[in-house]
Amino acid sequence: TIKFYNWVLSILLAVAVVGLIFIISKLDPAGSMVHLLLFYLDLFVFVISLGTLASFHLRKRFGQREFVNQYLLISFRQSIWFASLMVVSFILQSQGMFSVLNAIFLVIALVFLESYFLYKPHNAKRSS
Repeated sequence: TIKFYNWVLSILLAVAVVGLIFIISKLDPAGSMVHLLLFYLDLFVFVISLGTLASFHLRKRFGQREFVNQYLLISFRQSIWFASLMVVSFILQSQGMFSVLNAIFLVIALVFLESYFLYKPHNAKRSS
C-alpha cells in the first residue's frame, strides 16, 4: 500500500510538473481569473506531491523502522501545511500584501495547527 501511494504521488507530481510548464508557457495568468486559479491549484498539488515524497523518503531513510507506516500520513499532512503556506504567500505577494510579519504569523499558525495534530490523543473516549 505504501508503494501504491508512492506511485500515485509520483504520477501526480509528473502531471503537476507538466501542468505548471503548460500554464506558465501557454496561459496568461493576468488575462483570466480561471488561469490564475489553475496556476495556484497546480502549484498546490505540485508542492504537496513533491513535499510528501521527499519528506517520506527522508523520514524512511533517517528515521526508525517501527514508524514507517506513520511517515506517509505525517509527510502528507505537513506537505499540505507547506503548500498552503506557499500558495497563500504567492497570493499575498501578487496583491502586494506580503511581508515578513505576515509570513511569521502564517508559520506560527501552522506550527500550532501541526502541534495540535501531533499531540492530540488518538483514542480519546468521549466522557458522557
